Amino acid sequence: MTLDELEQKIIRPTFKDPRVHFALVCASASCPKLVRRAYTAENIDAMLDERGREFLADRSRNPLGTGPAVTVSSIFKWYAEDFAAAAGSVQVFIARYAGHYAPPCLMSNTCKLEYAEYDWTLNAQPGQRP
Repeated sequence: MTLDELEQKIIRPTFKDPRVHFALVCASASCPKLVRRAYTAENIDAMLDERGREFLADRSRNPLGTGPAVTVSSIFKWYAEDFAAAAGSVQVFIARYAGHYAPPCLMSNTCKLEYAEYDWTLNAQPGQRP
């Protein structure tokens, strides 16, 4: 089984929680950052919320903008169904986790979503070669 199959066939259907997209890391530059602590039954809900806020606060991955067009990670395009199912729309989901970074048009569903080009290059640690 590949990691993609694990995500698509087990994790997404089992958990039905779009926040998993902030925890799954494919080691590319545009992926969410890898955390240095384990997800446990006690902390997973809080950690997934934290990961969502951190991912949307990262301007290199989600430039956002002020509207009427808002640029976000391609992850929101690829898994739009997951995000919309959780919040009614992708825009509202993004607004919930972007907090004060969110332009007002997100909550009102009047923003046009644009998607940042995904950088598939290897995500190396600072000071290390990829």
